[in-house]
Amino acid sequence: LIELSIVIVIIGLVIGGGMVGNDLIKSAQRRDQIAQFEMFQLAVSTFKIKYNQLAGDANNATDFFTSVSNGNGNGILQLADGTSRCDMGNYGGEMEQFFIHLSKANLLDRNYTGGSSINVGYPSLRIKPAIGMVVTSINASQQLRLCLRIVNPTSMPNLDNADSVNTGSNALTGEESMFMDLKVDDGNPSKGRFTAPTESGFSGAVTPCNDGTNYYSNVSTSRCRPAFG
Repeated sequence: LIELSIVIVIIGLVIGGGMVGNDLIKSAQRRDQIAQFEMFQLAVSTFKIKYNQLAGDANNATDFFTSVSNGNGNGILQLADGTSRCDMGNYGGEMEQFFIHLSKANLLDRNYTGGSSINVGYPSLRIKPAIGMVVTSINASQQLRLCLRIVNPTSMPNLDNADSVNTGSNALTGEESMFMDLKVDDGNPSKGRFTAPTESGFSGAVTPCNDGTNYYSNVSTSRCRPAFG
């Protein structure tokens, strides 16, 4: 009986240790994701201080860099058609130039050369590499948001279809989004630096990740399409 008890205790310690280990790994991955968000924000600020313009929108980028295109210099990051949304239209224009300008200024951890492929034209999330991240100004203002997009290469550069062909299995869950929101913001999905609108668009058996005020952190099928900025 004593030996059996010892074995049971050891098994319990191993299982408990494994669970703690998994939690630590998840926390580390999410902190690394937050660090990626903040790296881009720092890069934007540094570029603006050095060149006195917004990356992607700079109308004098060709004075400093090769193989780039100039923006119109109006302080708003836009698609080629002049809109500034990350959920419709064709990826391109100043949104595409954004990561190219930052790369040319040596402000990012990898080089982006343009196009609609993940990690070539724009970065993937560290926490989930299948998710692409494109950047736009919101509400035709000079406020930048990092818009997290689920991207299927066969549907890009059409941002309208970039989500609808996916099941949402690679999107951020409500629990993951809540963790990051609490770390960098106020935990409210509808306001602040980190937001997660209750929009639809995912196909498959998934649901929005919050009710507008609280995250569905215990719903395994909940998916978020957050923005950070």
